[in-house]
Parts: sequence; C-alpha cells; structure tokens
Amino acid sequence: MTIWYLIAALLLLVSGVFILLRLAIGPSTLDRAVALDMMTAILMGFLLILSASTHRQDPLVVVLMLSLVGFISSTSLARFVAPKEVTKSAPLSRAAVEQQTRYREELAARWEKLEASRAMRAARGTPGADTSPHAHDDEATEESQDAQDRGVPLHPQHAGGPHE
Repeated sequence: MTIWYLIAALLLLVSGVFILLRLAIGPSTLDRAVALDMMTAILMGFLLILSASTHRQDPLVVVLMLSLVGFISSTSLARFVAPKEVTKSAPLSRAAVEQQTRYREELAARWEKLEASRAMRAARGTPGADTSPHAHDDEATEESQDAQDRGVPLHPQHAGGPHE
C-alpha cells in the first residue's frame, strides 16, 4: 500500500511544479489566484496522503480548515478582481454599436406593435386579449379570416385590390 501513497505524492509534486510555473508566469491576476487555489488543493492532498499513510486523524482538521479558507479566498478574490479585468476589454466598434442599436430599435418596435395589438383585442373584447403565450396558436388564421370578411387587405401591396 505504501507504493500507492508514494505514487500519489509524486503526482502531486509534479503538478505542484506546474502550478508554481503558472503562479510565476500567469499573465493575469485571476490566473495567479487559480494557481494559489490549486496549491491549496495540492497541500490538502499531501495532508490526506499523510493522514492515510500514518493512520492519524489530526491532519483531517487542517484539511477541512484549508478547504474552507481556500473556498472563501477564491470566491472573494474573484468577486473583487474580476470586474476590474472585464472592463479592460476592447471597446466595441462603431459598426457593432450601430448593429446593437438597430436590433434594440427593432425589438422595441415589435414590442409596441404586440402591445397595440393586444390592447385592440382587449378593447374589442375578442378572444386573444389575454397574454398567455399558448392561448393564440390559431391567432394568425383568425385575424386573416376577420380581415377577409371585412374586406381589409392583408398586405400593403394588396391595398389597391386584387385586379390592379
């Protein structure tokens, strides 16, 4: 059984070397924070191997405390460091801003049209005035039938009548 403890400790040691490299090289603060969090996990692994190989339970308390401290430190660091680095991203191009503006205007126009349609139906007291999403599955066919019954053209290109 001792050979398995040695193999596990060797793997943790190799991963610790790579994590130390990430800690030294890491291009951002978040990379270094993740490296420190991983170092805490590797230290906990060494303590667990020590506890299992010596049949002692003393290191388990230290592992529990390290896990709590590691969790709290990584979440608080992510909370206070991440927004600063996210704002350093490249600004949007003029074309991207114009595209977003057009998309928002289209959505607003669609929403206004939908609200006006619902208000009209509610004022007439016709079915379809409620706002549930699945209540109007046949709404388009009902509206086109109503329009044909009243002689109202369905599309603007048909405004002059069918024979023009």
